[in-house]
Amino acid sequence: MVSTISSYKGLQSPFVFLVDMDSGDFASREDLWYVGATRATVGLQTFAKKEN
Repeated sequence: MVSTISSYKGLQSPFVFLVDMDSGDFASREDLWYVGATRATVGLQTFAKKEN
C-alpha cells in the first residue's frame, strides 16, 4: 500500500519506506519525520536523491 504520512497518522505498519524526505517542505518538518518514522513496527528505510 502507498500512502501519505498525513493519512497514516495514528496507524502502524510492519515496514515503512520514507521517500524524498530531503526535498521540499519535508526536509524541515520534524513532525512529519516523527510521524512517518514511528509508524514502523519492524523496519524503516529512508530514500533520498544522491547529489553529484
